[in-house]
Amino acid sequence: MTEVDWKALQTEAKAGGAMPDGDYDAIIVEASGTSSSNGKPMIKVKWRIFTPGPYEKRAVSNNFTVSAESAVALRIFFDQMERLGLGPDFFAAGPKMDEVAAHLLNRGARITLGSREWQGATLPDVKGIKPLVLTGPPPPGLVTGPAVYRGTSTNVPSPMSTPTAPAAATPTEPITPTTPTIGATPTVGSGPVPPTGPPVPAF
Repeated sequence: MTEVDWKALQTEAKAGGAMPDGDYDAIIVEASGTSSSNGKPMIKVKWRIFTPGPYEKRAVSNNFTVSAESAVALRIFFDQMERLGLGPDFFAAGPKMDEVAAHLLNRGARITLGSREWQGATLPDVKGIKPLVLTGPPPPGLVTGPAVYRGTSTNVPSPMSTPTAPAAATPTEPITPTTPTIGATPTVGSGPVPPTGPPVPAF
């Protein structure tokens, strides 16, 4: 039976997964739309660190809360979303909160960590979000570039709808004029009818 180092585990529990303050490259591996304790729209996310070193693969959680009563808080929210690839055009299309969360999955950023105390434990706290600048191999599944919301609204074009070009008209063959044979009796529709009357004398 494997022996358990209870002292080490108690120390880890008290530390609460604390990490040194600083910048870490991370990818969002979980995201869900929900509400805060006071009823504000909120997105809960879980990051996974991929900066090489002792904290690689460590999980860090944080929330993005929509505070409609505060212009400053709204600006911070939309700035953070834009750094993750969800810009003004994305939100102009009117996505729901769970759809915003779905588009955050596998997005990466350089997060600035501090710490906070909670129930006697020191927890890592996301203090800032910067655009991701890769200096090594990207983590599997990383999504980059601007997000595009493909909703069901009639004013949002569907990627599957392609304008159908009108069918080209079938060309008709040109009508070849018929040259009458000298001395032959003309038929209706076979060419010009020679004039009738007395023959013209030859000189």
